[in-house]
Amino acid sequence: MGLARIVQSVSSAFIKEDRAMNSEAFASRLNKVLDKFDFPQCEEDREITFCEYFNIPQPKAKMILSGTLLPRKSMIQQIAEELFIESEDLVGSR
Repeated sequence: MGLARIVQSVSSAFIKEDRAMNSEAFASRLNKVLDKFDFPQCEEDREITFCEYFNIPQPKAKMILSGTLLPRKSMIQQIAEELFIESEDLVGSR
């Protein structure tokens, strides 16, 4: 394996790890906001409520709320607008 391939592989691993950390942090912030809006505490009920509220499939809601998927910027903006907060508060850039 050449040096360029090793660097690319390591770089790719760091990007995936950083994205995973960001999706986990996003989910943590989102769940705290949803608590304030009295979303159900039960994981499955919260997923159902979230998917209905934002019109997304339940598997996607589960992945977002559990921190395994960081939604696209447009979805983050939609969530922020619906919850009357700034998108930066969800992604942690403030």
